[in-house]
Amino acid sequence: EAARRLVAATDPVRGGLAGAPKFPNAPVFRFLWQTGTDAGAVAVERLLEAMVDGGIHDQIGGGFARYATDADWLVPHFEKMLYDNAQILELLAFVHAHRPALAGRAAAERLVGWLTREMQVGTAFAASLDADSEGEEGRFYVWQADEIAAALAPLGADRVAHWRQAYGVTAGGNWEGHTILSRVGPIDVQTDAEARALLLARRERRPRPARDDKVLADWNALAVIALVRAAGVFGRPDWDGLARSVWQGVETMLAGSDGRLAHAACDGRITASGLLEDQAAGALAALALYEADGTVQWLERALGFVDAAERWFTAPGGGYVQVAADATDLPLRPRPIHDSALPTGLAMLAEAQARLFHLTGEDRFRLLATHTIETMAEADPVRLTLQPGMLFAADLLERGRTLVIDGAAQADWITLARSCGVPNLLILRGDTVTTDTHPAHGRRAAPGETTAWLCSAGRCSLPIRDADALLAAIREG
Repeated sequence: EAARRLVAATDPVRGGLAGAPKFPNAPVFRFLWQTGTDAGAVAVERLLEAMVDGGIHDQIGGGFARYATDADWLVPHFEKMLYDNAQILELLAFVHAHRPALAGRAAAERLVGWLTREMQVGTAFAASLDADSEGEEGRFYVWQADEIAAALAPLGADRVAHWRQAYGVTAGGNWEGHTILSRVGPIDVQTDAEARALLLARRERRPRPARDDKVLADWNALAVIALVRAAGVFGRPDWDGLARSVWQGVETMLAGSDGRLAHAACDGRITASGLLEDQAAGALAALALYEADGTVQWLERALGFVDAAERWFTAPGGGYVQVAADATDLPLRPRPIHDSALPTGLAMLAEAQARLFHLTGEDRFRLLATHTIETMAEADPVRLTLQPGMLFAADLLERGRTLVIDGAAQADWITLARSCGVPNLLILRGDTVTTDTHPAHGRRAAPGETTAWLCSAGRCSLPIRDADALLAAIREG
């Protein structure tokens, strides 16, 4: 019912939620994609198509602004936030796995390029870029027609004209006498790539917007999760390496001796104590890395963050609160249950607990996830639509599947499974199933063979010994 109401609230023409301003609302669309319904998939695809083509997308440097001020996604509030871009990258990966498209791949690659080019603080990522430069909002990002013509002159007049037409460049501009670039027509891939490179080189000479150099644990965790998902779908193992490097940098800056993550650091100094969302998102980041490379250390880190949530963030009457019991810099201990532009700490914790249940088979994590969900879930179906992160976690707990792969071609089969980009599919290596609580415990491939099992609800499928059969089994779910 909540999914139906959310689909009904979307804009069937322009994408996103109806009306203006237009925000990505990534938690909403992540949940709609997870439901697996045709209506939900169409809503997510429409959102991403509109955003990728729109002015909210930095068509030259990559990444997305925080929101568009209009209903057509043309005029952004030019500030760029790490948390938005992380969640958008994950959505791009999910949709590309379902319906590959050059535009989606290119948008993902430019987004990661922007992260590495403009947002790195040490090996972690900064929080945001300002909207203003030289005292004007958007000055860094907008163009005059004659400036574009000069920058693109090496392409020749015909190709420049085609590119300008494809991006809506006119003498008068489309915003306060300037042009906000948006994709309005077709252009060949080669011309587009060459034009973007020339314009990026020209733009790099401009004074830059200021950067908020705070390193935030939860926002970086979302970026790590997205990089791992995108690495699998787009076949970019270098993004797996980037994700590991980012998270190692975050832990170096923010992990305490008691196992907790602090919330923020600036100039190498911790500036805010840890919140529930830091522990929860940290657990999800560590689990994403564990699924990607099978290193047990990541599973141990995830268990540590979930244990930290239990130790420091439980509420006297049950459930969890946002602020730790021993925090001195925050006098109140609120308990947000409605998502904002990113899921609440409660929702992310429930998802982490659900993932740990599917990966370990330990029933205590199922009970913890169930309890977390029950203590925050709204009874009113209308208000449930304010909790898409919790709905995602509840769906994952109920319908999550674990793919266990063992044998000679394990690495190749894992690569194949990751390329499917299925949100409720978790991946385990056979040699890491060491507890008898998991339904796949003791199942190993015969020497020289490769075997997979799909497990859910405490049971595993018959052995799968063919890669095509593996793909079919993944997609049937």
